[in-house]
Amino acid sequence: MNIIPLYKFGSRILIGLDTDFTTVPVQDSLVVELDLNSHEIMQPWSCQKKLKFDGLYETVIESDREILANQITEKVGKSLIDEIIDMLLYPQKESIETLVWLPERLKKLTNSEVYRTSKNRFTEFLLDENNIENEFVRLADLILLEKNLRINNYLFWFTEIEFYYYCEVHQDAFTHQHNESAKKWRFHNQGFDITLRGDSGYGGILIRGVEHLDSNILETERYVNGPRRVLFEIMRYLNPVDQPANIFGLVTGKKRDLQVFKTFRHGLNTPDPTLKCDRPEFFRDANYRFIVNPQKSQITDRENIARSFNDSKLSFDFLGYTLKQ
Repeated sequence: MNIIPLYKFGSRILIGLDTDFTTVPVQDSLVVELDLNSHEIMQPWSCQKKLKFDGLYETVIESDREILANQITEKVGKSLIDEIIDMLLYPQKESIETLVWLPERLKKLTNSEVYRTSKNRFTEFLLDENNIENEFVRLADLILLEKNLRINNYLFWFTEIEFYYYCEVHQDAFTHQHNESAKKWRFHNQGFDITLRGDSGYGGILIRGVEHLDSNILETERYVNGPRRVLFEIMRYLNPVDQPANIFGLVTGKKRDLQVFKTFRHGLNTPDPTLKCDRPEFFRDANYRFIVNPQKSQITDRENIARSFNDSKLSFDFLGYTLKQ
């Protein structure tokens, strides 16, 4: 089984599996959009709908497909090609639901195959509900050390995030109830989240701090803390209202070598009374908040956080100075 480039527009190429596209055009199947310049890949989508709604692509003629496929592999590397193949073989349910016509092989996938949680970047925000706290650590490392927030031509690092998740085996009743699927932006009175999902539950990652990557931003203004302040700040970088084509999402940056600190969440008072919760005190004090670069970002409750570690070295690493007794 191999990739087959089907359509192209500039540096963007629609790629499918050769077993799905034995003839072109076919009734329908899934394709991944790859940008050869940035190496960004988009979630699998209906080929028919891509062509209909974008309307820009030209067909890659049959005699050029193998040559172009080899060029793609040489340029982006085998590991990314393997990831694309895996995404097409085991797509998420929402990808399958885009199809106008469902190929036989996708009809046979089981739920466990459709919802695999560790194979590719588009299932990163689907959680193993039997291993929630380790999942939080996994995602914290991913977001704080590897991901940038891109808003049009501007990039940000994440510096502080909090996790919330509710399911039967993890009854964190401080979690906002929602019906969104995984990896959506969710805006609310406190700021904005990246949504989380598992087999039965729901949750989110509250964005509490960001760092500008723009070299023109003054050092004193480079770090923004507080979920609502972060939301207001990033909205400044959207296009004017008469330019609706905004870019807003996560991209992979160069991995940072930073210490990630884990501590209690900020400002929790009363759990949601409509949610069952046997251990409200446990969840109120749970260490579901993750921070990098605390000395630069100047978090407001930093000394209280340092005291909570009960570890003088960790406290010093966090503050950059020794706390007075």
